[in-house]
Amino acid sequence: MLGGWPPLGAPYAGILQATRLKQADPEPSSLKVLRSKDQYRQWETWYASMLDWPEAESVAHIACPKMAFFGGEGDLVEAGIPIRIASIVREHRVELLRQGWTVHEIIGQGHGVCMAPDLVVPPVRAFLDEVFA
Repeated sequence: MLGGWPPLGAPYAGILQATRLKQADPEPSSLKVLRSKDQYRQWETWYASMLDWPEAESVAHIACPKMAFFGGEGDLVEAGIPIRIASIVREHRVELLRQGWTVHEIIGQGHGVCMAPDLVVPPVRAFLDEVFA
């Protein structure tokens, strides 16, 4: 299950740059997931570690049932840097489907949809019910 992030073509370099720019003063919405500025600093380490990760090769080898969901309006601008999320998932939709992914776009929602269980749980539950039927 991957929510709000592209399984293929993810913008690691851009989000790393934005994260570095926001270290001193992350916005409150960022602190909903990571509860403090100290925890927020983890993102820099995480995104830096992903720059050399062989994403396409690794994703192609995932053998379990897999689903990606995202808000249709989920492209962002972070610290003045465009971070394409929804549009990248759409660009890779055919390849993801070919690899056996279920791709679910939540129309009219932004990146914050991941924090809206009333919108996320139904499609996730339907996917899990189908997988474990």
